[in-house]
Amino acid sequence: MKYALLAVAALVVLSSTAMADPIDPAFIKWSQQPLMTSNGYDFSSETLVPSLVADDFLCNDPRAITDIHWWGSYYAAAPVFDPNSNYRGDPSFAGPGAPPVMPNVIAGFTFTFYTDVPAGQDPLMPYSHPGKPICTSFVNTNLVATNLHGTIDRNNNGIVGDDGDEAVWQYTALLPVPFEQIPGTIYWLSIQAVNNFQQAVQWGWHESAEHWNDTAVQQGPWYPPTLEWNNLEVKDMAFELSVPEPATMALLGCGLAIMGMARRRK
Repeated sequence: MKYALLAVAALVVLSSTAMADPIDPAFIKWSQQPLMTSNGYDFSSETLVPSLVADDFLCNDPRAITDIHWWGSYYAAAPVFDPNSNYRGDPSFAGPGAPPVMPNVIAGFTFTFYTDVPAGQDPLMPYSHPGKPICTSFVNTNLVATNLHGTIDRNNNGIVGDDGDEAVWQYTALLPVPFEQIPGTIYWLSIQAVNNFQQAVQWGWHESAEHWNDTAVQQGPWYPPTLEWNNLEVKDMAFELSVPEPATMALLGCGLAIMGMARRRK
């Protein structure tokens, strides 16, 4: 029992270490930072109004992906529009000037890696898009580290929290199983928020200021049912993929060794 408790403690420390922010750039395998101007938007990728967004990336070294960092925001699913505004309200704000508080509506996030279908290979969807799912994992929200990355003043009036202003949150999660890749290969990643509380608040994956290869794609009930994936034109998503830092690997080895000792003693 003592060894089992020590193993759990080691793995808890491992999770908190892997989710520490900021990450040393030497351990960032892929990075697309969020667009924090008034032109930066979110795209629905959640289960309340079933939708899904995916973006592509290139494996440029052989290290396995162990954790994911991404950015997103919240907005009302059934908003009351201001006649002078086309933006939805962000429930993170209690009112103009109020500090943002992240809504407690997400039970966790589902991550799926896919193969790549290059542009021109699919006559129905001539743009590049995800192919076959390779692996899928779910991370409960209590294992996701979050912090406020910044706010967007949509109408540039100096008052944050009114007229469609947005709080952009950063999330970090340790993958239950590291994702192994083949260097030089393009993969796709989808991130979907799981809303088990069924509150009228949607979640959107925030777009990136950086663009690589082809644009992101999306599924949703507002698209023709004949298309599995729909091109988001000039949009890419904000996310980072990282590999384990040496201290993290040492803790992992410690935790696994303790668990092995516990099994041998049974």
